[in-house]
Amino acid sequence: MHDITAICISTTHGKCLPVLLKSIEQYVPSQVEIYLAFTSLAYMNYHSRNHSMVLCKTEARNFGDAYNFICNRAFGKHDNIVIANDDIVFNPDSFEKLQEDWRMLNEYDGDKLGYLAARSNYVRGVQNVRWHDENAKTNGLQYAHEKAIIETSIIAPICAVINRHSWIDFLPINLYSDDVQCLMMAKQKKMHFVSRGYVHHIGSQTVDYSAKEHEETMVYLKEHFIEYYHYLKA
Repeated sequence: MHDITAICISTTHGKCLPVLLKSIEQYVPSQVEIYLAFTSLAYMNYHSRNHSMVLCKTEARNFGDAYNFICNRAFGKHDNIVIANDDIVFNPDSFEKLQEDWRMLNEYDGDKLGYLAARSNYVRGVQNVRWHDENAKTNGLQYAHEKAIIETSIIAPICAVINRHSWIDFLPINLYSDDVQCLMMAKQKKMHFVSRGYVHHIGSQTVDYSAKEHEETMVYLKEHFIEYYHYLKA
């Protein structure tokens, strides 16, 4: 019932996509279906040696619309999906730990579960494996808390599990769409967690973090979602 059965990816230039798909072939169970949204017909012939792939061309021009398109397509068939950036790489145990943690959280209080996000090397907050507080202890070459599931208020869904019932569409923007989505879920009493699972993130290959993009996003939020504008401006 709580099995993860799909991975949803959206890509534009796709520089890192072949490496991601190869890691999925090697380390993700073959019954997991891959959904790929793309803007260029160059990706029409993509295939996976081990996995069924659903290829969807989209006219989306921002992160939010692109992932709404592909995730809602997957939710027509699947209850539990992974939303993934096109610039990550799965480790041999990444998916296994995500699945184990997802099942555990669902057994504990699945009705309140929002996102379960992977840790990474290039991500903010407690998701980052470099994060630690003053009381952090090490266990070999890792911080001890890397082997624990941690609750947090906002995650970056570079690789994150979500179910169909908790899903809320992203806003049609690039920057901060994930922040706002997490906050919207929190208003519905959903909780977000960081998994023991890890993925490598090349970083800044998917979204343009320019000053212009920031300004355009803040103008949109000020006009349409003032509470989130004030939250992000603080």
